[in-house]
Amino acid sequence: MSKFLIVDDDLNRSNEIASRLKNSFNINVDDIDIAHTLNQGKRFLRQTYYTALFLDMALPKVEGDEPDRLSGINLLKAIARGRYKSPHRVIGYTALIDEVSDMSKEFEPLGFKLYASPGGDYSWLPEAFTQVSYSIQSVRSHEVAPKDVVVVSVHGILTFGNWQEDLIQLAKEQHSDIDISHLSFKCSRIDLITFLIPGLRRSLINRFTSDLTRWLTSNSTKRMICFSHSFGTYILEKSIRKICKTNPELLEPLELVVFSGSILKQNTDFSELLDVKKFQIINECAINDIPLLFSEAFVLDAGMSGRLGFSGICTDSFSNRFYNGGHSSFFDEKRNFIKNKWLPLIPNKNIIQPFNEAKDYSVFFKIVENLARISGCIKWFYPIILFFLSYKLIF
Repeated sequence: MSKFLIVDDDLNRSNEIASRLKNSFNINVDDIDIAHTLNQGKRFLRQTYYTALFLDMALPKVEGDEPDRLSGINLLKAIARGRYKSPHRVIGYTALIDEVSDMSKEFEPLGFKLYASPGGDYSWLPEAFTQVSYSIQSVRSHEVAPKDVVVVSVHGILTFGNWQEDLIQLAKEQHSDIDISHLSFKCSRIDLITFLIPGLRRSLINRFTSDLTRWLTSNSTKRMICFSHSFGTYILEKSIRKICKTNPELLEPLELVVFSGSILKQNTDFSELLDVKKFQIINECAINDIPLLFSEAFVLDAGMSGRLGFSGICTDSFSNRFYNGGHSSFFDEKRNFIKNKWLPLIPNKNIIQPFNEAKDYSVFFKIVENLARISGCIKWFYPIILFFLSYKLIF
């Protein structure tokens, strides 16, 4: 379904654009939203993905304020940063004819089109409507029958995530009777700096959340199953929480989330999520996972649940499965783990079986693990200490 937003403090112009949209494309009036201030427009953009946004470049922040010529540019930059839902097409226009060329330098590099629109002049609308027509056709082309299942995969740091392609190829070979779509989130060779700094992590989470939300808004599927590894488990879990708060209806197809080598904390609480949407969680744990000791000891807001499991009662819908092996042992050369443990989950989520081949650690590893736990309790002080030492060295 195509939705449109007009953000314009000129009531006559906004009504005229809405009327011409309705008549030109046979659009229901309920599918056209109109805002007359910047803040009203932001509220609409937080809630809905629009086929096209008509944006007056000079808007008052609230009713009664004077129009700010930079308000449109600032809103577009906020959309580009992922703070609001990104429309398929943005049509910018301004009555400040002398400033069109200056605005265009800022506006068009973002991938949009800017028009001069002095009072009462609508000669620019036919060209703008040509772009709108293309966007409507593009949106409608995605409105097809729902997929049987969509498989979402998210990889970890310092890797190209080759297992993602292997997983879907094996799944399609083994389950050729199922219509499977694959959403593989790629950010190849995510570096350690991004992993270590919470702010940089959030940028990846926002990107994945935006991409997944856009796909779920434009497409339909009967079932959704998610697989993730290492840092990918963090991205996936945080994104599901964000969507659960903003667009919980989009998670209706979600049936199963599989974590492997997870850096999430052991005490991660899923009750809030499961209260909103019931789905199954499998946490695949490798008890000899060395990198997770580092995660527990030094990485803020991270832990080693992929080594020791999540704390809490295991049920039919929530289970830790323990294996002998290291951080990437789930992706053996012949992909036997994927074939034996993950592929059966795609046609039937109800065949989840508990598994525990864990053996006790040596005394050495018990000591190392306890040291990681102790370090994890005080790791919030490490950035402060590092800042203090850097300050002393510089000054």
